[in-house]
Amino acid sequence: MHVQLQPGTTLEGYYIQQKIGEGAAGCAYTALSPQDKTVVLKLVPLKNSVYRKEYKKEASHLRRFAKTPEIVTCLDCFVSGFYGVIVMEKLEMDLLDYIEAGTIPSESVKIIFKQICDAVLALHQKNIAHLDIKPENIFLNDIYSVKLGDFGASFRWSVETPEKFGLSGTSFYCAPEVKQKDSYKPAEADIWSLGILLHVLLTGFWPYAASTEEQLCENTQKGIVTIQEAKIPKDEALLSLMRQMLSRNPKDRPSVSEVCSSRYLRGVCTGTAKQR
Repeated sequence: MHVQLQPGTTLEGYYIQQKIGEGAAGCAYTALSPQDKTVVLKLVPLKNSVYRKEYKKEASHLRRFAKTPEIVTCLDCFVSGFYGVIVMEKLEMDLLDYIEAGTIPSESVKIIFKQICDAVLALHQKNIAHLDIKPENIFLNDIYSVKLGDFGASFRWSVETPEKFGLSGTSFYCAPEVKQKDSYKPAEADIWSLGILLHVLLTGFWPYAASTEEQLCENTQKGIVTIQEAKIPKDEALLSLMRQMLSRNPKDRPSVSEVCSSRYLRGVCTGTAKQR
C-alpha cells in the first residue's frame, strides 16, 4: 500500500493539495511549491534495491530532458523517508481526456502526433526508449501543446545492452514482441505504440477487431491489427505510414526519424491542438 498524504500537510516544503492518481509504481499529488506554484509530486516507494534503481532511472531520464519542450518538465527530485519524490510541472489534462471529449480534427491529430514523435525522437537520439506510450502518459498544457511524461518504464540501450528483456508498458499499446519471452529492441517497440496511438487519435479506438473478449485478447497478444479505414481520412500517406508502424516484424517498422519526415507529417508545424 502506498503512502497516503493528507491535504493540508507538507512534504519537504510542498503543501499537499489532493491525490490525483495511483498505480503500481507509486502515487501522484498536486501540491503548492515553496514558490507558490502548483506542481505534481510523484511518490515512488523505495521498497528494495530494484525500486531504488527504477526511481533513480526515471529521475535521471526526466532531468536529462528538462529543457525539451515536448517532454514534461522535472523541477526537483529528492528522497523523503521511504519514498523517492519527483516534482513535475502541472499540466491541464492528459490526452485521454482530450480524446474522450469528442472527435479530433484531422489537422489537430497531425499537430498532436508530430509533437509526440518529436518527444520520442529526442529520447531515441539519447538511446532511451519510453516503452509506455499511451494517452494517459501524454499531457496538454493551457495552450494545448503536447508533452510526453511518465518515464517509469523507460530503458536506455547501449552497445553492450542493445536489447531489453521482460514486459514493459500497457497491453493494448504494447508491441507483440514485448509480450514474448525473447529480447527485443526497445526503439522498435516504441514505434508500434506510436502506431496504435495514431489509430486511437483518429478513431477513438484500438485497431483490434474481435467478436469475443477471448479473440480480442488473442489479437492484442499477437499484434493482429485491423485498421478502421472507414473512420480514417482517405490519405494514402497516412495509411501507408500506419501499416508500416504496425508491422508485426519489428525490422519492417520505420525509425522515429523516418516517421517525423514521412509524407503524412511533411510540412506539419508543431503548434497547438484546437481547444474544444
